[in-house]
Amino acid sequence: MSIDRIEITSQEIVDSVKPWEDSVWSEVVTRIELVRKLSNEIIDAYKLSGEEITGFILKALCQRALEVINQARRKRVIAEEHQHQELKSLSTSDKFKMLIDEVARLFIGVKDAMPLLFAWTLRRVTQEYLECLYPQLKEQKNKLEKVKELLGFTELFRPAERPDDLDVIVQSQTFLGYPDYPPKFSVKNGDERRKEIVVERVEEERRTFGGALCRFIDAVACVLKACYQQRGLFAYFKLPVDLVYEYWKSTPTLQNLHCNVSLWWGHPRFLEICENNCTFEIYRTPWIFQGNIEVRTENDSQAITLTLPDFTRRVMPSVISGYAELLISKDEGDVKFLILCRY
Repeated sequence: MSIDRIEITSQEIVDSVKPWEDSVWSEVVTRIELVRKLSNEIIDAYKLSGEEITGFILKALCQRALEVINQARRKRVIAEEHQHQELKSLSTSDKFKMLIDEVARLFIGVKDAMPLLFAWTLRRVTQEYLECLYPQLKEQKNKLEKVKELLGFTELFRPAERPDDLDVIVQSQTFLGYPDYPPKFSVKNGDERRKEIVVERVEEERRTFGGALCRFIDAVACVLKACYQQRGLFAYFKLPVDLVYEYWKSTPTLQNLHCNVSLWWGHPRFLEICENNCTFEIYRTPWIFQGNIEVRTENDSQAITLTLPDFTRRVMPSVISGYAELLISKDEGDVKFLILCRY
């Protein structure tokens, strides 16, 4: 298996992908349809259940792929499902090999997956950072609007207006992204140092094509990790390189800020975070925005206060790439931010 990893600038991604064109996403969805069909046939052939690792991961992959297909139909990116008649002559083992090859080529760290990488970078981004990342879209408003319409990319949080010259800077910190990936969270209970966090499932009607693609990428990461670590039936299809780790290693870390919670990317547990009503504990209080944001350095040795622009400029490189996710609270009152790191 020969896979070319991405060495390209963000501006070149836009020029190469042309994400405002339906045909780009139609091609991506056709590839994802093949992944779903292969996974289903392997599950049926081996009579896999969701109780063991191979069945659990493949069923999750199927579910995420189907959601992408359904969202694509809603956006009229595709009209009908391809039949993939070429699969009929293949053995189950050959289908499994083909599945791993197709999944690897749909991971955001490889050249064949540039449209997915583009969608991935829009999960959570400030207006300021979006304009720096993709200046072509700033200059071509009609194409940006088409991208928003296709992917479900929208405004998520806008700071309150200010009656002074700083208002332009503050408004540039408006958060854009997908409302369903990552979803909002609420603080259930706990004390100052230990909180119980609830990440809520987003209603079907508010789910987006872009969010579905991101959830699919998380499932792809699970498959690739299982192959590299030789778990379950994936042990027969070991990859020569850990694509998930290689991509993660290339992402910028947080600039002297701590995460509220860390989860291993590629572990089945990670799939729950953006799919179900998930509850977990954190041992560091979420960042609270009250005009400024109080944070602590990575080793908690000292507290520092940041303005919203200072905070977002520190976290955005890590969030855009996927080293971290930035969740926004749904609680009334103060706006809270939760940083979830992959590792």
